[in-house]
Amino acid sequence: MDKDKHAIWTKKIQKIRCTVSNTTQLLTRLHADIKERSERWPFGEKSFQKAATITSEWYHLFLLAISHQPQCIEKSYREMLDECRIYYKNNHYMLKQIDDFAQNCNSYSAIREYTRDSFLYRITNRALRTQNMEIIKKFSPFITDLHSQLHENYREYYNSKIYPMRAVYRGQLLSVDELKYLRSVCESTNPVIKLTTFGSASLDPEVAMNFVAFSNDRIPCLFEIIITDEYKIEESDALDVTQTFANISSLSNIPDEQEVLFSLLTHFRVKDIGDLFDHPYGRWVPITLELINAKTRHYAYTQLHFIQCIKEEKNPQHYADILNVLKVMTEDEVRFNNMNWKKWWSISAKQWGTDAARDQPLLLTLYQCFRNDKYYSRKAIEMHKDILRSVPSVESNQSSFSYLFKEFKIWQEIPTKCIALYEQYLKQFCTSNTMETVECLYYAGQTYERICDKERALECYETVLALDESNKFQKNIKIQQQIKKLKKPSKTDRMVNNECTAV
Repeated sequence: MDKDKHAIWTKKIQKIRCTVSNTTQLLTRLHADIKERSERWPFGEKSFQKAATITSEWYHLFLLAISHQPQCIEKSYREMLDECRIYYKNNHYMLKQIDDFAQNCNSYSAIREYTRDSFLYRITNRALRTQNMEIIKKFSPFITDLHSQLHENYREYYNSKIYPMRAVYRGQLLSVDELKYLRSVCESTNPVIKLTTFGSASLDPEVAMNFVAFSNDRIPCLFEIIITDEYKIEESDALDVTQTFANISSLSNIPDEQEVLFSLLTHFRVKDIGDLFDHPYGRWVPITLELINAKTRHYAYTQLHFIQCIKEEKNPQHYADILNVLKVMTEDEVRFNNMNWKKWWSISAKQWGTDAARDQPLLLTLYQCFRNDKYYSRKAIEMHKDILRSVPSVESNQSSFSYLFKEFKIWQEIPTKCIALYEQYLKQFCTSNTMETVECLYYAGQTYERICDKERALECYETVLALDESNKFQKNIKIQQQIKKLKKPSKTDRMVNNECTAV
């Protein structure tokens, strides 16, 4: 058969996928199309995000929490399998696969199950690409097991000091918009992307090219992913591994693919994106990525401690609440967009690794970073109150104003802890017109302002004016200025009032 002759007229017919001259080529192309359509090798725009944007890092914290589920959580695939049964409710073949998996699954076979031609790899990456946190939470046990097994294989590879993987390859069809997005990242000042799904590649470029099928509406691309010397040097100084990849050929159901699997949140530098060019094997756009170490980037120190705290979490309810905070903040678009994320990350960076952060739950650390969100500040205050009631030095001195006020001033760097001490112990003393009382109320008012609680700040300032009518302690003028400032409508208040007027 004259393959070239038939290729000319078949290109005009969208339903014809390719032109082949023998059954071997047909089966090869069919296998590649099934793989590409079944989404085991996803690499579209929903599979990665530009790294180092302040808001995207928040979603990445959620993925970190999902992929490092603490041991205190009872491991169960039940919710995930229930979700799978709903998704495949009209597919009896898939339902049987789900039932078989439910009877035979275990934590040590995650990679083998993922590489089988089954429902699991299809729906896991599909769930991750939705970025629907409620759905992704249901897949957390399997995501944790898969990431953990990849991490174990990576550590064996790294500790062997033998680095045979210099480059891996993947073929992929990208839409015009996806390729345009990658080009924009490549041309930016920080050309780094981060995987938000599991991503596959091959040690064999020919295997990768088998995944580049003909398409009228998408562009064939060949990714070359370089495992750089820079990455290895940085890894040698690492305290922990925050990203993972492994050659899974020996564990895969299809070892001939020589598959290398990258886990969630692996970082790549977009080094180069070429133009579409002709090659004896076809036409494609060459794209070069470089694997880089996550800890060379901004926020990495925070994320490293976040992972450590998640793994060490002992309270299942705290873990559930952490996921809920991450989910609620993301889904509330107005609240999310109004949040001063630069300030949040700045506050969090100052806390990780401190004695205070080490001695308190991760959930509390998250809450107290929300200094411009009164709801979460109040959550932090109530948690601090519970902790203070179990601190012997505080409980034994609860009748000593001087001791408590001294502690109050020491803890100024943690405003929610100061307020917890004030409300739980100090406030009861603030009824007499003394210098210590006025100072305590004044400092409490300032601290309430720092966590955006105007009402309680005003209450403190007005109490001072009522106690010290004669201005004995020379604070009244300054306090009156603060009251005037607090009573002035903020920009947010004016926006709300305007909306109400319009309605």
